[in-house]
Amino acid sequence: MAKRKGAGEKMTAAQIEAEMPKKPKMPEPPRSAVGPVRKEYLINLPRGAYEIRLRAKNGTLVEESEKKVVAFTRRRQGGISYEVIPENMWTVKENCDDPSKVIYTIGGNTLFLRPFYADEYNELYYKKLLDPQNEGAAERWMWAHKGSIANIPIALLSKGKLLEKIKQAPYFVKQTPGSQLGYEIFPYKTDAFPGSSPTFEGYKVSFSPDKGNYEFRMEKDEKEIMEGSQRRITLIRKDRANFLYLVSFFPLLVGLAVFVRRRRSTS
Repeated sequence: MAKRKGAGEKMTAAQIEAEMPKKPKMPEPPRSAVGPVRKEYLINLPRGAYEIRLRAKNGTLVEESEKKVVAFTRRRQGGISYEVIPENMWTVKENCDDPSKVIYTIGGNTLFLRPFYADEYNELYYKKLLDPQNEGAAERWMWAHKGSIANIPIALLSKGKLLEKIKQAPYFVKQTPGSQLGYEIFPYKTDAFPGSSPTFEGYKVSFSPDKGNYEFRMEKDEKEIMEGSQRRITLIRKDRANFLYLVSFFPLLVGLAVFVRRRRSTS
């Protein structure tokens, strides 16, 4: 460009703009990391309880090297679990693992659903596998997410009637400024959030208090419903909140009446 100007060539603003170097695109962030090479012991055991210990090169046992090892496996596999995210409470997420479990929400609210394939494990063993400090019950079982389910529509129904089929979409979670910190969930678009990736991908489901209760399921097509994907949703009506408060206070009122009666009888 300098040579052309020095030769007396006149350039328009558009030509100068076209000759200017373009801003390079941001490279994709690394998606995996590799740690340093280490020597480890590879142990493959059938299900059961074991004890292990270290033996030195001279044949003696290393003091305090004894450890207990529990090898366990899944009880059931191929289940479908949902992560339920309320639109107005992004940080309060719940899992709905069992098809018989009911999801409760207030009419007019919006939920985001994230489906996963899941396997069932002993709660104590699986939690200890994740972190030895975790606690769990040996007699209880839990579902563990094994992989997300993508690109299968969710069918939303009310009273057995299909209302809509919802497709999976990317969303971006943005923290709201101000003294009262909160979060807002927006449909993700590259031009709206440049340089950022979607926070999560899920299914946005809104509920009208006029429709009554709902149910949903994942349908590959009209004739193929994914087994174990059905869930029921019960709406809680705000106009009945006062009644619920009265019911919750009823045992306290009964206890107070009994206490007053006993005080009077002893005085």
